[in-house]
Amino acid sequence: MSPGWNMSATSQTLEPLVIRDGTAGDIERVSQMWIELYEHEEAHGMMLWLSDGAVEAWAKQMCSRLNARTTVFLVAEYEGNIGGFFTAQIKMLPPMYKDGLVASMQELYVEPQHRGRGIARALIARAVERFKELGATSIEGQIVRDDSRSLQFWKSLGWELELVQIRKKLT
Repeated sequence: MSPGWNMSATSQTLEPLVIRDGTAGDIERVSQMWIELYEHEEAHGMMLWLSDGAVEAWAKQMCSRLNARTTVFLVAEYEGNIGGFFTAQIKMLPPMYKDGLVASMQELYVEPQHRGRGIARALIARAVERFKELGATSIEGQIVRDDSRSLQFWKSLGWELELVQIRKKLT
């Protein structure tokens, strides 16, 4: 990704914005963002609660996956500071489905003070390029039920609502 690249035509931009592969050193830097992402999801209807040590477990899992061809970990950097990140895994669908390899988005987060400047769009655009390079034929992701702003954002990018996930807590 070249410096200054920005997908937003209507908002104030951050230049030079660099979208790059995340490193082990970045995982600690984005761990606080990961907590903020989860707090946002919980406030908008997420019913899965984090266990004690969740951020450490997430960081350890990300470190173990960094060199896997099936992992995509991107960061958005502006003047040496990370303002957002994106994670996904490539997975193989069961053989009864035509699509085969699917990119499964896991996390997308942009710090509140940087929102509306094209960072999420830039992260997604780079991720889509990577997914194509890896042979994925489609991309899937989840949005918590009460996050209408996120749903509106994804629809503005041409994404379509496909499934609705339901959950019943037993404890």
